[in-house]
Amino acid sequence: MHRFAAVVQIIVFACLTTYSQEKLVIDDRANLLPEEVEELITAKLAEENIEYTTVVDYKARCEYYFTEFSFEKDNVILTVKDCNDRVLGSKNLGNRILSTNPQERSFLLSYSISDIITNPGEYLRAPLQTKQEAAGDHDAEQPGEEVMIENEHNTRYFFAPSAYNLKKGDLYYNTVYFFLHDIQYGMSDNFSIGLGTSLIGLPIYLTPKLSIPVGKKSAFALGDMLIFGTYGTRAIGNLVYGNFSTGGPQGNVSFGAGYLATNESDITSKTSSLVLNFSGMARVSPYIYLLTENYFFGLNTVQYAYD
Repeated sequence: MHRFAAVVQIIVFACLTTYSQEKLVIDDRANLLPEEVEELITAKLAEENIEYTTVVDYKARCEYYFTEFSFEKDNVILTVKDCNDRVLGSKNLGNRILSTNPQERSFLLSYSISDIITNPGEYLRAPLQTKQEAAGDHDAEQPGEEVMIENEHNTRYFFAPSAYNLKKGDLYYNTVYFFLHDIQYGMSDNFSIGLGTSLIGLPIYLTPKLSIPVGKKSAFALGDMLIFGTYGTRAIGNLVYGNFSTGGPQGNVSFGAGYLATNESDITSKTSSLVLNFSGMARVSPYIYLLTENYFFGLNTVQYAYD
């Protein structure tokens, strides 16, 4: 599934939940949809008046169901959400579905999706029971409890990147007070590339990043930011960096270090510097995070005075 995440600071966007959706997108994190299965499931969902698509019109977001196939304890979990990221239902599909033929798999998947959409709310319990749940632990998740909403902003802070990467096909747009504009694209689950500029088009920067997961909640990243001026200036700079993030998408801290070098140009003298960064975010409500971003660096430069 191709997703698009847009972040505009100090702007609140709300979408009312409706159940009139007739379109469906799938985030296939379990790799259940090779081309043949995708064609079959498209036809079977069409029989239920559900249009399977890979493109979302975010102006009409609430016309869509959002479906995800993921792994939990080696089992495939199917989850269906509405446009407000509220879970309508989840099913544990087991692991035998991985060895089924395309016809069987498309039937099982389309039937399960249709069943959840037709009967929202009947599959809200955790898909896998823990030992405490089996023993009747009252602290286990109950239907109707608040569901954690996915953080679409976990790959960066105000400007500095985290070590987490976009998913393959994710397109991310960010603006800082409408003056700085930035767009990133997930080439794969571990590599993304992007570019950004200011409102006046000066300067422009390119930002490739390679992310290496470490466990479930941590990652290392190596990246580069190439900066160059426009409109006749000869300014050019490059920042090579590495960073480490831990804590997971809902709340994390990042430690980074890099080397910045710029040339002598119309707007800057030649500089070089070690750049250190410490950033973090903490979730305080489903839609509000506290962010901090801090830099430490020194510049070696020569200035001339003339009589």
